[in-house]
Amino acid sequence: MRKGTLFAAVSAVSVALTPVPVHAFSTRVHVAIANAVRRAALDGGGRIALRASPYAVDLPEQDFAAIRDYPLAFRAGAIGPDNKVFPGMTDPSHAIGRRPYEQFEALYRAAATSEERAYALGCFLHGATDAVAHHFVNYFSGETFTLNPITSDRSFSLDNVVRHIVVESLIQRSLFEAAPEDFDQGSLLHAIPNGFLLRTYLDPSSEVWQMAAEEAFATFEDARAQAPDAPLPAVVAGLDIGPADHLLLAPIYLDEIDASVEEARATIEARIAELQDPGTPDGATLGVIPGADGVLGTKDDGTACAASCPDLYATYFVYVGLLAPRYDAMQNELPSAFDKIADKLRDDLAAFGPAYVQTVGNLSARLNAPLGGMEAAFDLEPWEVEVLAAPLFDWADGIATVDYDTLLVAILPDWVIEMQMLLQQVGVDVQLSGIVEAVFQPLLTPIEQAIREQFVEPATAFVMDLADAVASQQAQIEAEVRAVADAVAAEDLPGSYFDHLLASGLYTHAFDLTAVTLADHRMILPPDGLDGPASFDASFTPAWTQPGVCDYLREAVFPFGIDAAALFSVEIDGQRHPARAPAQSPIECHDGDLGAFTEAPSPAVCALVALEELLDAPVGSISRAYPPAVSPTSTACLGLAVPGLPAPPDEPGEGTGGGSTTAGEEGSTGAAAGSTSAGVGAAEAGGGCGCSARPGPKGTLGGVLGLLLAAASPRRRRRRRPDGRLRRTAAIAALVAPFAGCGGAAGPSGGASDGTTTSTGTASGTTASTVATDASASSGGSAGSSGPVSGTSGTTTGNDDGLLEALDGTKWHGVFVREGVERAYEIAFDSESMLWSEIRNPYGPARLREMRSFTRDEEGRFHTIVVSPGDGRSTPRTVGWTRGRSNSIRARRARSASPVTA
Repeated sequence: MRKGTLFAAVSAVSVALTPVPVHAFSTRVHVAIANAVRRAALDGGGRIALRASPYAVDLPEQDFAAIRDYPLAFRAGAIGPDNKVFPGMTDPSHAIGRRPYEQFEALYRAAATSEERAYALGCFLHGATDAVAHHFVNYFSGETFTLNPITSDRSFSLDNVVRHIVVESLIQRSLFEAAPEDFDQGSLLHAIPNGFLLRTYLDPSSEVWQMAAEEAFATFEDARAQAPDAPLPAVVAGLDIGPADHLLLAPIYLDEIDASVEEARATIEARIAELQDPGTPDGATLGVIPGADGVLGTKDDGTACAASCPDLYATYFVYVGLLAPRYDAMQNELPSAFDKIADKLRDDLAAFGPAYVQTVGNLSARLNAPLGGMEAAFDLEPWEVEVLAAPLFDWADGIATVDYDTLLVAILPDWVIEMQMLLQQVGVDVQLSGIVEAVFQPLLTPIEQAIREQFVEPATAFVMDLADAVASQQAQIEAEVRAVADAVAAEDLPGSYFDHLLASGLYTHAFDLTAVTLADHRMILPPDGLDGPASFDASFTPAWTQPGVCDYLREAVFPFGIDAAALFSVEIDGQRHPARAPAQSPIECHDGDLGAFTEAPSPAVCALVALEELLDAPVGSISRAYPPAVSPTSTACLGLAVPGLPAPPDEPGEGTGGGSTTAGEEGSTGAAAGSTSAGVGAAEAGGGCGCSARPGPKGTLGGVLGLLLAAASPRRRRRRRPDGRLRRTAAIAALVAPFAGCGGAAGPSGGASDGTTTSTGTASGTTASTVATDASASSGGSAGSSGPVSGTSGTTTGNDDGLLEALDGTKWHGVFVREGVERAYEIAFDSESMLWSEIRNPYGPARLREMRSFTRDEEGRFHTIVVSPGDGRSTPRTVGWTRGRSNSIRARRARSASPVTA
């Protein structure tokens, strides 16, 4: 029989209970946003007007009714992902690989009542707001939340945790100061539907549990397969999983404990056989023989000794009595005494779930207590841990200290009397309950000790260490965060940035993404078969959402832009105060250095890896905190029609941006993947240059080619020095057109069906063409790639620095039509740093900036990739150019005020 199995399970579970707040917004802020969204829905009768945007969306009728009628459950759902599987232990509900957004779609499908539906919708709100907030918080913290930060070369450290907590606390305090009524008792009160939590997150048959526990359960199954006969404690001790995963696996552990009850039955049967066998020492002493019925193993068996061997005698007949059939007065068969006791203990084990959810409720209520404005960044006291977790302690105490005398009398009074009389008749004075306890108690002890030693003491020590670290660093970190925020925010912004959080891009985008997600969950669900939003914790998640990927939705949902700088922008009384400095969260990819992220992220160094893999070979990302442009995997704009938002283009894929597509895949960043044809030029599309995946007047996103060609007209600039003359304006156009125009920020990526992508545009009577001859273009290879490019006149080699030299330090301005909208664009080059950038609306409120790096290979082709995306749409490009004397256009430049930098 396996010994100590429940001890191991509870030991593992208890380790998981250390409450570490790791939210992007604090849980109180999530509740405040839930209240704001609900008020907006009530004001609109089910329609939610977006903030800083002229659009509004309608909620499905039954969803609106759920949010309207069950505000406490909606609030509980808004913090629910931070409560699963225990407050602060958020990996199973947040982390990459756990499919958190899909979890909540499964949770939504599992809802059986309006209250449960409201809770599931609140979980969607949490995911949408976290998607925005983590992009902001990670900008200050330096990376996605982790206990193994780059500041310690991925060793254990509280550095990153502390910075997260301080930034989140600063956001909370700022919102409290702006609207203290949002953080009072009535506003923060919430109610978790415990039954819903139990049947979705603690039931292995639940689709939600299977998503959350997929990795942990696979690890457990592998370990069990390698040691099928090992006791549970040994298996659990060897699992390389996080503490929250142990708690999520608690139902599996308890199932094994339940199975061990049957092993106890087998142990009893084996002991009975041993005592009946005269060939064993105990069997020879006891001398069992059949009674009047002639059958061994019944209560009329005879023995060679009784009072002289009391322990053997009592053990034999109690064991026989435990397994013997029982009958009522009508001679109807009843469960055996063993089954009756086992069922009672199973019921006690099953009480773990209710004790767990009650503890979650206690901690959730404490972590969302009303604010007074003077709370510390980390305001949970160590002594509170044991008080708040009392339901679990009481459960453990009850399991560990079973009173078997009381238990037996309560559930088996007749059997107890019968067994006591049997023992008394032969003068055996042995405690009946002690024999029964010896059978079952090894399964149940020492739970109380495990809870105290492996939960209370470690949790208390951890909370003390964390509280001390936060207290010692809070003032310094807050000062740094305020200084950085004010340096990035608009110069004309009155007061500090944190004085205007309710009017900021941070709050606005969190609200708007929530509203459109509640209207249509597909706004943040990953497209089937492709990547999409994958983690609540990582930066750049907005770029993976449908409003981030799709051009036609972006400005409606993210009116300030999609980079981190947009979150620092503020709108007051209709006046936009755009951030004055570029800001972007770290792109978290390693290329050989555990203590720093690479300065040149690319699909080659941004593959998702586990921490153990990264420690062995420091290349890759453990967070996928990077934009689609540098991803080795694909995403797509689905062209969804959401009532109240701009309609998708008439043709599938039109007006849609996309992420990257991996080599060898068909272009799939438009709604119709893999169906492309030669594009229509800018003359038809309405200006500049156009590259389209289909004919028609609404060509997809045009490139910078038109701007460069326009620079040769009255807008042209003076050269910095005589030898800086551009070798060929058409060649420059050929360089940049494939980046931004053909398969770039819009339309299906991937080559045309015949291997050719054509871009035409006119300025001063000149036409430039780019012809893709690379085999990958015709085989659905890297998105938007092309081979050597021919200009309007002459061809030469591409191994000359003349073009780079001519481009260095220049800025190009022009007006261009994309998606039927005419906007100003600016592109700038810093050849020394191998960087170039595009800014849409450089002087307008919807300013979007993308920074790209480029390298040249031995064949003279240039490769470019977005390193600081403004809208997350661009993908890696490959292009070559040729050098020759220009006989049609000469463009002159003006030196920019300062070199373009990342």
